Amino acid sequence: MEKAKLKYIEEQCNQMLTGLYRLRHFDEDKGRLQLCSVIMVKSGIELIAVALKRPVKIVSKDHVYFKEVTCNGICFSQMGFYPKLNN
Repeated sequence: MEKAKLKYIEEQCNQMLTGLYRLRHFDEDKGRLQLCSVIMVKSGIELIAVALKRPVKIVSKDHVYFKEVTCNGICFSQMGFYPKLNN
């Protein structure tokens, strides 16, 4: 993949991370603002991992699995389904 595209993905992810970090600490004392620390992505988690230079971790659940990339306390997550087996 082109360096320019990876750099763009990295910049966009870092902007999201910075914004969520600031929002999380904006209302720290009053406790009125609660944010989720997971950003769900539809596809392309591997591109995010390469751009942020982080590993992809796979978390297995009952009927689905999640590919996750964590950076600065925020988790980018992509859900996948196990293939059905025909008996």
